[in-house]
Amino acid sequence: MNNYVRFFEAYNAPFLLESIYTYCYQDLNCFSLKENNNVLIGFQNIDNEKCKNDAIDLYENRYWDYYEEFNDFLDNADQLSKQYVSEKDLKKLIQLFISFLRYYRWTEFFYTDHVYNIIDKKIQKSMSNIKNLARKYLNRFFNGKNSYVNQIIKEIDNKEINNLTVNEILSDIYNIDNKTKNKRNNDHLLFNVDKIVLSNSKKYLDIKNNYIENNTVKGLVASKGDIKGKAFVLNADFSNYDVLDRLIDEMPDNCILVTETTAPDIIRACHKAIGIITNQGGIASHAAIISRELKIPCIVGTKNATKIIKTGDIIFMNGSTGEVSIE
Repeated sequence: MNNYVRFFEAYNAPFLLESIYTYCYQDLNCFSLKENNNVLIGFQNIDNEKCKNDAIDLYENRYWDYYEEFNDFLDNADQLSKQYVSEKDLKKLIQLFISFLRYYRWTEFFYTDHVYNIIDKKIQKSMSNIKNLARKYLNRFFNGKNSYVNQIIKEIDNKEINNLTVNEILSDIYNIDNKTKNKRNNDHLLFNVDKIVLSNSKKYLDIKNNYIENNTVKGLVASKGDIKGKAFVLNADFSNYDVLDRLIDEMPDNCILVTETTAPDIIRACHKAIGIITNQGGIASHAAIISRELKIPCIVGTKNATKIIKTGDIIFMNGSTGEVSIE
């Protein structure tokens, strides 16, 4: 039986992002499904027991070595990224991001949820710190007009880069034909690193049907508390990243923030909120950590909150069951 796990969704995400994640997480059977400009990254037949054992090994036996190595990497990554953009060396930039994900993956819920409640408080706090630093780098790399990837696209004057695969970039193949480009721009399923199938295939429909939305919003309680309030939905969208500050300005105080995930770039929205609901994440996600620090209720991993809840809805967060109801 297939064990499908949702990772994250993003609107208007470039094909290159799909390729990077399926490339870097191929050992977890990562796939990317695109429909109507919405990209879903997930895992098929993920081995939860192996993830658990690998996480226990890292966080109980090797964590502080990992932490120091990752910190050293982050100290140098920004400067190297800027250097590669200046040199117009896309290959080196992508290789650097692949190295980043080799570290960053260990902060994701499919590892940390297995160990968060059994590791000591010092490691929990350290995990929060390293994830926060890493999210800042991830955002600088990919999001917005001034991201490193978009800067290098502008520098080398080749907008087709966003339609390339990791393997093509690493092989210095920067041009693709129109048929290939159209296939990657249309609805599709990408898996096994470079294998792409269209939306009428059985495999595409099989995965899509596992993510058919229902009208129930329920997730994992990451910070306890019952609360009722007005919702403010902040959607993850690669096309609106540069107006996030304006969107957060428009967010009223004392409402419930509903979003795909939280990150350092929307921390101001978290501080305005009386509760947080996310589509993705687990008990060690950024939303979970920041909500506990702010002492506000938080429900994570709902998968569909931003699709069901609308800005202005009056909603109730049940801090015991993880259910969200709309009045």
